[in-house]
Amino acid sequence: MDFSYSDEQRMLSDSLEKLFTAHNTAAGGGTAAQADKLWQACAETGLIGLTVPEDHGGLAGSSADVMVAAIQIGRHAVQAPFLSTAVAGAGALRLAGSDAQQAQYLPALAEGALKVACAFGEPDARYDLADVDTRAAAQGDGYVLNGAKSVVFGGDDAGLLIVSARAPDTERHDQSGLSLYLVDADADGVERTAYALTDGRGAADITFNDVKLPATALLGAQGGGYDIIEAVSDLAAAAICAEALGALEKVIGLTKEYLGTRRQFGKTLGEFQVLQHHLADMVLEYEHMKSLVYEAGALAGSDDTVARQQAVSAAKVVVAEEGRRICQQGMQMHGGIGLTEEFQLGQFVKRVAVADFAFGDADHHIARYGGHMARAAAAAFGETEGHHG
Repeated sequence: MDFSYSDEQRMLSDSLEKLFTAHNTAAGGGTAAQADKLWQACAETGLIGLTVPEDHGGLAGSSADVMVAAIQIGRHAVQAPFLSTAVAGAGALRLAGSDAQQAQYLPALAEGALKVACAFGEPDARYDLADVDTRAAAQGDGYVLNGAKSVVFGGDDAGLLIVSARAPDTERHDQSGLSLYLVDADADGVERTAYALTDGRGAADITFNDVKLPATALLGAQGGGYDIIEAVSDLAAAAICAEALGALEKVIGLTKEYLGTRRQFGKTLGEFQVLQHHLADMVLEYEHMKSLVYEAGALAGSDDTVARQQAVSAAKVVVAEEGRRICQQGMQMHGGIGLTEEFQLGQFVKRVAVADFAFGDADHHIARYGGHMARAAAAAFGETEGHHG
């Protein structure tokens, strides 16, 4: 896919390059004070409110703009909860929120005062977004929430949780029975176990024990949450693919630099033809991946569900498969130093590893893409049969 940055996107990319370099994000997460300082700096540049509408203090950016930002985030191994708040959280509020809900939450989100996390996945559900056993029972004018969510990106310090749940009388895998609810992360009955993912970013497992919610907690239509959940998950999946693309650019760059400086047998490693070929393979795989990630970024916000899902699934599969090969080649050519915790190559390899499994692994997305192809083939066959009949 031919994708060129607009003038505004180049400015966004350049400003984030300067911001992350100044904060030395590639050195690691840093202290809590440093993380807060970076978060506020991101808000001041407009990054947190990138997709928030202008009348709520944002920049009204597109999914392609998110991709531009996410590539820089991956290049600099930024651990701030951009994905959970600015992509998934803002996406859910933008797509399903009422005017009152958007006015209440989006301005605070855009200015960096509110962190949001989407709690969709459940233990043992794998990547089936309809496999939800969390229940929201009507009680008076509100609801009572019970259930558990796992591996919630940004759930470790989010102030607002967007939770998928179903009515007690609906079946566990019923897509039409799902709704979304806004939950104060500090409400009575909310318990979270926070931890760091492989790449250092925060996540949490969260349980809800008789959490009382007001009527205004319902986000979107009752029982109509599944399409929003899928759309938000695709926004997040496309963004994490873009992060991986930025991280892989660094893996290749670090490998090329190492081959050009490390000497053995009187010459640099980059002068050995076999290593030149391995590096060329890495670059070719990266360029192939780049086109698919760009397409996913461009279509992640599309109303064409089939085109969106196919583009996102294709990007996820290639990031998982070719991204893993690029990282393996890079680490192998670095030798022992590539395996050390102190060397920065590992930060970017871990970033790609998390992107591999987040929001659906390769098997899940191959099955989803294949399902679309099978339905298209069946429809075409049916039309042909009808024509001949």
